[in-house]
Amino acid sequence: MELAVLSALAIAILFLVLKSRPRRERSRFGSTPLTFHQAYEPLPYRKRDYFLTRAERSFFEVLIRAVPAGLHVFAKVRLADLVWIPRRHPRRRAHLYKVLPKHIDFVLCDSAKIAPLVAIELDDSSHQRPDRIQRDAFVNEALQAAGLAFVRVPVRHSYSLKQIEQLVAAALRRPAAATTEEQPATRASQSASVPPSIVVQDVSRHIDRIGQPQDRPATASPPSTEGPLVSPRR
Repeated sequence: MELAVLSALAIAILFLVLKSRPRRERSRFGSTPLTFHQAYEPLPYRKRDYFLTRAERSFFEVLIRAVPAGLHVFAKVRLADLVWIPRRHPRRRAHLYKVLPKHIDFVLCDSAKIAPLVAIELDDSSHQRPDRIQRDAFVNEALQAAGLAFVRVPVRHSYSLKQIEQLVAAALRRPAAATTEEQPATRASQSASVPPSIVVQDVSRHIDRIGQPQDRPATASPPSTEGPLVSPRR
């Protein structure tokens, strides 16, 4: 009887020791010490209800109507999947780490090879913050260095289908150039660094900047005379 009690007590003590002992599990980021509870608890991930924000979906529904036949629209593409760095570059890892956490809102690719042709970024009010301005400047430089045309479109409550069609057509004709809504002085300084032959004409000058629709109600802008305004369903 005493032997059975001692055995049970020994098993209980061994269980408590093993439970309190950190367990090491390997991951692609190396060995991470985990407790017994952490190692066996369910993973906390949940499926998002929406892949795109309200602002992104509003623009996306107009964009898919504006792109010419033979092109596909992809959303939220990693910048690292659009550009590459030669393996023998002396600072390859440092440059790679700069692009890994960044993504592009929309990318137009040809249907034959799924080769990227145009990168499109939606700029809301957050892009006026100093850290976002610095981030956008780097993305612009990276895309231009890679020879990929890119377009910046300020967020707005509704979009002119004709304007977006013209914007896409201009970007497809003039690779490796950006279209943004900027102050004249800033635009002049950027144009000086970009050969005139690849500067995309800005056809989005009537698109006003507003805050993110999901954060606060958007105020409608005056109708454009360049085409019908399209307000996609919510």
